[in-house]
Amino acid sequence: MLGNKNVIQVIGLNFKTAPVEVREKIQSDIDSPALFLDLQNVDGFEGGVLLKTCNRIELYTHGAGSQKQHLFGKYNIDASMTYEKKNEEAILHLFTVSSSLDSMVLGEPQILGQVKQAYEYAKNHHYISSLLDRVFQKAFRVAKRVRNETKIGDYSISLSSIAVDVSKEFFESLDNKEVLIIGAGQMAELAAKHFQKNTIKNMWIMNRSYDHAVSLAKKTNGIPLRMDALEKKISDIDVLLVSTGANQHILTADQMRPHLSSRKHKPLLCVDISVPRNLDPQIHQLEDVYLYDIDDLQNVVDRHIQIRQSEAKEAQELVEKEVEAFIHSLTLPSISQTIQKISANIDPICEQEIRRLVDQLELSQEEAEKIKKSFISMAEKLLLNPIMYIQETKNKDDRNKRIDLVQKVFMVEEDEAL
Repeated sequence: MLGNKNVIQVIGLNFKTAPVEVREKIQSDIDSPALFLDLQNVDGFEGGVLLKTCNRIELYTHGAGSQKQHLFGKYNIDASMTYEKKNEEAILHLFTVSSSLDSMVLGEPQILGQVKQAYEYAKNHHYISSLLDRVFQKAFRVAKRVRNETKIGDYSISLSSIAVDVSKEFFESLDNKEVLIIGAGQMAELAAKHFQKNTIKNMWIMNRSYDHAVSLAKKTNGIPLRMDALEKKISDIDVLLVSTGANQHILTADQMRPHLSSRKHKPLLCVDISVPRNLDPQIHQLEDVYLYDIDDLQNVVDRHIQIRQSEAKEAQELVEKEVEAFIHSLTLPSISQTIQKISANIDPICEQEIRRLVDQLELSQEEAEKIKKSFISMAEKLLLNPIMYIQETKNKDDRNKRIDLVQKVFMVEEDEAL
């Protein structure tokens, strides 16, 4: 059983509850070491894992009390943008997130890697507790089952592919289009590969590290460019896709405006899948410039979701069964723990009575051993009925009530049920 000190919780917000301007502010501002330093001084805090992605900020914790104030307290955000789940609901949420059933792009594979990175960070810095470790390890196994035993992965798409789809729909065709990608990470690489499946004219790759731009260009048949050529390049590209880890705008409306006259009203599509956003939102106000950010892509995502609903339903049922089995595995030890506590109370009484009999009757060592075995057998028989009483019910709530009752009868410390 999970007691007062063993509560598993998740506090968070995501793309369903908070707009990108809120998510980007919090994501860029939260400092993991500072947060955990703060949490480790909180009474009852046993461990935690902080998950930060472009679509969600979630803190999973083990211990007593809510940590909501520590995560979101300094931000002036509406309470409706956040959520808080405990125990079974929190575990179900983690399993669902890890299995990509709560993603903006249903079935996308990146989220599991992001959850693993968050877990590894917490583990390497000794922020995670043994119970939370067990919960996350199980989440990874469940996600693997979902990927291997359902077809949801067959239909998985990424934000990168959605961004390319938006570009294709915008122009009706990407034939002979000039594409500029800023960024060289996983999302940028995926986008580059999707663009190259179309008959584009050129694909230019920029990155703060020119060597990384060169590396990605080699992988994707692109052309590397240095970042100082960005503003000049605006004059002749058709699509600008940005996906970097920068914490500020790398291109503003004022920087872009002087280079638009030479385009002669040729439309420029800008797609920013970065969080925090790397393109100034005011760019959308410029004539003949069209800006999509990560939330704008949701409409396209919704159309793709329909074809995966049946697979998602099957995957969700699998996850729910795994959660039920996992919760059951967490509660089973409480039965043996209860018996151990009772035994710990009975054993000293037995030992005391054995010593008294040995002294009074002047028994030999052999006789004393026989009496000791008899006492042990009697104690085991006394414990048999309460064990059977607890185990004969399959209802979780009823079982927890019976455990509490047995603990009270034998005057051992009570645990709070999950």
